[in-house]
Order: sequence, then C-alpha cells, then structure tokens
Amino acid sequence: MKKSILTEFLLYRYRYVLGYGLFIIAVVDLLFIAGTSIPGALTHAEMTSAVASANLPFTDILNMQVINLPYHLLQKVSLTVFGLTPLAIKLPSLLLALCTGVAFLFLLRRWFAQNVAILTAIVAVTASQFLIVSQNGTPTILFLFWPTFLLLTATGVSAASRFKFGWKLLFFAVAALSLYTPLSIYILGVMFVATLLHPHLRFMVRQLSRLKLTACFVVAGILLVPLALRLFESPGTVFPLLGVPQGIPTLASVWQGLQTMAHAFVGFTNPSIGPELLFPLYGIATSALVLLGLMRLVIDHHSARTYTIGLWSVVMAVVLILQPVEYLTIAFIPMLLMLAVGIDTLIREWYDLFPLNPYARAAALVPLVILLSGILYSGVDRFMNSYRYSTHLPQYFSTDLSLVRRELSGLPGNKVVVVSPSDKPFYDLLRMKDRAVTVTSVPIPGQTNIVANSINADSLGTPNKIVTSTYTNNSLRFLIYKTDQTVVQ
Repeated sequence: MKKSILTEFLLYRYRYVLGYGLFIIAVVDLLFIAGTSIPGALTHAEMTSAVASANLPFTDILNMQVINLPYHLLQKVSLTVFGLTPLAIKLPSLLLALCTGVAFLFLLRRWFAQNVAILTAIVAVTASQFLIVSQNGTPTILFLFWPTFLLLTATGVSAASRFKFGWKLLFFAVAALSLYTPLSIYILGVMFVATLLHPHLRFMVRQLSRLKLTACFVVAGILLVPLALRLFESPGTVFPLLGVPQGIPTLASVWQGLQTMAHAFVGFTNPSIGPELLFPLYGIATSALVLLGLMRLVIDHHSARTYTIGLWSVVMAVVLILQPVEYLTIAFIPMLLMLAVGIDTLIREWYDLFPLNPYARAAALVPLVILLSGILYSGVDRFMNSYRYSTHLPQYFSTDLSLVRRELSGLPGNKVVVVSPSDKPFYDLLRMKDRAVTVTSVPIPGQTNIVANSINADSLGTPNKIVTSTYTNNSLRFLIYKTDQTVVQ
C-alpha cells in the first residue's frame, strides 16, 4: 500500500506530460527571445558568415568554400527568402538549435531513464552556452548539432527493432555531412574506436547487412563529392577541418590554453563575457553534478557510453588545449552527458537508501527540485543579464543593420548607403530584396545618402538627420543627407 502513495498525487501521475510540456515551452520561448531581442545585434563573425553564405558559387564547385557548407547553404536560402535582416542571418542557427534540443531529448531517453532524460534536456536548453550559440548566426551551432545526431542515429542503428535500414542510412548521411565541419572527424574516429574496443558494439556491427551497408556508403560518397573535389583542388583545406593550429604550438601557447580551459570550467571567481561564450561555462551546481557523473563513468568503465564519452573527452581535451577559444563549444554535449549521468546517479543513490519508503522518496524531490530549479534559473539569468547589461557588449555587437533598414523603410525612391570598404560586401546584400538601394564607399551627390559616421561626407553639406544608438560607445552611427525632393520621416 505504501508504495502506491506517490502515485495518488495528480502531479506525480502526470509528471512526464508536465516535463515534456515544460521542455517544449522552454526551448521555443527561449530560442524566440534569443533570436529576436537578446542581444538583438550582430557580431562581426555573423556578418562574415552572411557574406560567405550569400556568395556561394553553385556553378563553380572546385572553388566553393566547403568548410561548414551545409550551414552556409541553409543561411543562403534564408537570406534569399527573407533578405538581409538580423533574423534571417540567425534563423539557420535557431532552427538547428531547435532540432538539436529535441534530438538531445530523444538521445537521453535511449541512454537514461525517462525522468533523467527530461531533467537533463531542460537543463541543456536553458544553459547560457546553448542559448548564446543558438542565436549566433555562424556555423558554431554545428558543434552541438552534429554530435547529437551522430550519437542519436548510431544509437538507433544499434538499438532500434524497426526501420533499422532507415537508421543506418540516416547515420551515414549525417556522418558524411558532418565531415564538412571542423573536428567532426574526431567524433567519428572516437565512435569507430569505441566500436572496436567494446564487445557488444563489435557484435552489433557484425550483424549488419553488407548489401545495405554498401548502399549507405554510396549515399555518403555522393554527399562527400564537393568535399573530395575541394580537397583534391586545395589539399590545405584539410588542416582547418582537423583543427590544426595555424602556428606551431609552443609551451607558452599550451600553457595559455590550459589557463583558458581552467577559466572556462572552474573560473567561478572571475566571470567574463565574449561574443560566443560566457566564462565560466557552467555554474558551481552544474559542475558538481558533472563531476559526480565523471566519477560514475570511471566506476562503470565497462559500459559502451563510458567508452564513447571517455574517448571523446580525451581527444577533445587535446584539441581544446591547442585552440580553446575557437572550439570550446564542442565540449558542451559530452559535458551534458556527464551531467545526465550525475543526475541519474544522484537519484539512484537516494532511492537505494530507501527502497521501500515512499515518504523518503518524496522527501528527496524537494532538494532535487530546488537544485535543478537553481540551475535552470541561473542559466537563463546569466544569458539574459549578461547580454543585456554588460559594458563589454559594444566591443562585440552592432545594431547598425537594424538602424539602416529602419531608415531605408522611411525613405522613398532611390537610396545610397555609404559604408567603409570593409563593410561594403555585407551591406551589398541589401540589394537582394531592394534594387532601389545602392551601396558604395563614396557619397553620391544629388541622391539620398545614408552615410556611416566613419565616412567623410562634408561635400554633401549639412545632414538632414542623424541616427544614433545607445548600444555603442560612439552613439553617432549614420548621417542622412537628402535631396530637395526627399522627405526624411
């Protein structure tokens, strides 16, 4: 009778429904906020990514930029459909982040109990690192997307009882496309080595149909044609894909890398902000659960997930020491898997203490809810407040595109946007949806000019309007010079 007491509570009986509902609300709402309002600006890397995506040469495969090609194709479609807007630049990352969050939940459901999967997935999508990367209109999101889908599809191949060929085909397609992203080859290498070392995984591979595997290899080969052609034309492309540093590592650079990693993972007393990262990456409570998960993996060293996570962590640690800032995001998924192991261990150990006492089990929910609620709140709070109030934001973000688009919408007829030569390729993309716009680096007399504050436009006379922004240290952003026939709104 006592065992059924918990099941009499309405919230307990519908705990999974509530959990999935909370996950959906969290991921959709937070991604919407991150994509539209916080930080609500663009970094230089996002502008560079937009230019690279818009200028992809479909007719010249040999000279096509293949690094992160799948992402740039998505971004090109977004820019073609919606034009040059901040949301169009960020939209591919937001969609991939949504897919990553959902896929991570399904991955956790296959690896852990349902309660652990839901809790960890909610922590994942509310983590400041996930939200920062999700709203960043650069291929950085692929460091979360590919590992998640590689693990999910590989798990589907080994565990699914239905649609096994579909899982195989999907795994090979994901594996092939992931090779366009730096460091993905290491993840595939880790999975291959784990398969060789673990007896159960070796047995599963031997059961695979050779004919179906051949079909999967053919599909993967077709997807890899652009990459193979580019590597043949320019063999040096392999170095950024492998994450090889541009210079030869020295003891000083390795020591600096170790310091950066220490700051990223345990720098609780010295928080800092960057365009794509918040240091430390995780709070104290999250780090403690990750450490608990790591200890559990060491104890349970014979499992397949220990082989995968352990090898992955070792290989990534070597890469991160050499180039920590550029590739730190790729550590997010293995850290979350260790967090899931930590949460699972915490719940199991408590339940093992009181296997037949429903009151003790119910009592355990109180501190667990407080702990996880604190982790969720701190993740969202760090992201929102850091990217809303930090004094370092003007160093990394710009609202100039939004200002220019606002002014263009209020001006009739032909307009000229005058920016520096380095910014011209980016603002040229405005013409994708508005042929009445001309982008130059020199003012054109006799026309309506929107001139960046860095450009000398004395020849145009007195400006009719100044455009300012409170988001930058230099609040003057643009000067508007109109013709006699133009009325500035």
